[in-house]
Amino acid sequence: MNGKCLNNLEVGCRVWSAWGLHEHGHDKVSVPKNTGGTVIQKWNEFSTMDNPLYRVKWDTGQQSVHYYNTLYCIGRSQTEAAFTQSILAEASSVKITRGPMGGIRRFTIFLKNGDWIEGMVQLQPQLEAAKVPIELEQLERKKRIRV
Repeated sequence: MNGKCLNNLEVGCRVWSAWGLHEHGHDKVSVPKNTGGTVIQKWNEFSTMDNPLYRVKWDTGQQSVHYYNTLYCIGRSQTEAAFTQSILAEASSVKITRGPMGGIRRFTIFLKNGDWIEGMVQLQPQLEAAKVPIELEQLERKKRIRV
């Protein structure tokens, strides 16, 4: 497990398209669901923008361009299932931060090698079944000052 492709998306990282793409982007690329791909290029469209664009070469041979928030990174694994299994095998602890109303604000899985991954809340039942220690932080409701 390499931290480079867990919380930061870089060239060489694998991504997964669970729902597929239908006529996506300028080139109208269509990719079937449950298809993997590899980031082959990263660049900023404008020097004043902080949102880089990523060119992905899908396992089908097609290429498409995406913003970070539209890609699901699977580290260096070939499939989403292999990525999930590697996270479950390497998990050493979990920290869940809940908001004042009980909603999950942050879900962090810490790995045995010192890396961590944010999100993946869907793995909570498997992590509990594997008896991975889970720390729960409950945020307090802010007190309002009446004027």
